[in-house]
Amino acid sequence: MLRLLVKLRAGAAVGRASRYERQGHLLAALDEHKRGLSLLSIAHAARDEIEACSFMMFVVDIERLASRLAQPGASVEQLEAAVRFIQEYRAEVGQLSRDLREWLPRLQERIRCAGGAG
Repeated sequence: MLRLLVKLRAGAAVGRASRYERQGHLLAALDEHKRGLSLLSIAHAARDEIEACSFMMFVVDIERLASRLAQPGASVEQLEAAVRFIQEYRAEVGQLSRDLREWLPRLQERIRCAGGAG
C-alpha cells in the first residue's frame, strides 16, 4: 500500500511539472521533477517495472531541463540507475523509443564527465 501511495505522489509530481513547463515556469518544473524522483527508490525501481520507467523518465526530464537552465541535474547514482534501467528495458523489449535512444548516450556521457562508471 505504501508503494502505491509513493507512485501516486510521484505521478502527481509529473502532472505539476508538466503544468509548470507549459506555463513557462521551467525552474519550478525542474524542482517538481526532482521532488518526484526523490520519492522513488532505486532499490524498489529495480524490482518494479512501473517504478523503473518512472525513475528513468524523471531522470531524463531532470537532465533535459537542467541542461537548458544551466542547473544541477540528477546525481551520478541516479544517472547510473537510469542507464541500467534503460539498458535492461532495451534487452527485454528489443527496441527503445526515440527519446530513450537519444538520451541513453547523453546520460552515459554525463556519468563519464562526473567521474562515474558510465
